[in-house]
Amino acid sequence: MTDVKAEWPGVVSEIKVSVGDSVSQDDELVILESMKMLTPILSPASGTVSELPIEQGQYVDEGAVLVRLDS
Repeated sequence: MTDVKAEWPGVVSEIKVSVGDSVSQDDELVILESMKMLTPILSPASGTVSELPIEQGQYVDEGAVLVRLDS
């Protein structure tokens, strides 16, 4: 299992995947807004989305789990 974490605090602007989706390395998973900048959070590896412990519009702290992947 791979946890994709926020590298900085921000607001979840958009969630690009759903639980059960297959993703490849470098696919966009989430768009995070921080200091008025939108930054895509990319998949570090191929796998299947097993959990999305976030909601659109939610504020997340640095290190918060955004997506869990099963490989």
